Amino acid sequence: MSEEQKETEFISGVIEGIIQKAVDKWQVAVKPDGSQYAKNLWTKDGELVTALTAKIGSQGAFVCGVSHWTNNEGKSIRSLWINELGDASNPPSSVATPAAVVAGHATGGNVSEGMTSEKWDAKERRDYRSRAWAQTLAAFQHTIKVDEEPAATFARLQPFQRLVFQDVCQSFAFPADESDIPF
Repeated sequence: MSEEQKETEFISGVIEGIIQKAVDKWQVAVKPDGSQYAKNLWTKDGELVTALTAKIGSQGAFVCGVSHWTNNEGKSIRSLWINELGDASNPPSSVATPAAVVAGHATGGNVSEGMTSEKWDAKERRDYRSRAWAQTLAAFQHTIKVDEEPAATFARLQPFQRLVFQDVCQSFAFPADESDIPF
């Protein structure tokens, strides 16, 4: 699908809040005009988040890219990623309305674009492994000697890191087909 054919949606409403979900990932809650429920829009643009923080409680308009993926339970998820700020008084004509997007998806719109659920799972496992290492290093920082070889430090701390990772992730720690051995 070419760039101009990618699914987009225009959202206009009150910016209710911003939550940082990762080092470089934020969730922007926007309550669309005429709706009682907020929509979660996503961004990785730190400068945009800084600008939007000052606008919490006021109107905002966004042109969002739509991505479809499947979560760990097999449920189809539709995410809205902020592409650019919009103008509520002059919405773009080439952007789908929420009703048109839902109708297109229900009639078999292309949902296979982007990452597969297996790739998302592998990405999540890498993220959790990294976090497990951060916790391990924080817990044992007082035991690391300046003259200790990095490979020796790694070998000494790895059993603890594995236990932290497996405790946090439980059965999700290992892929079903074992193609992404985590250690």
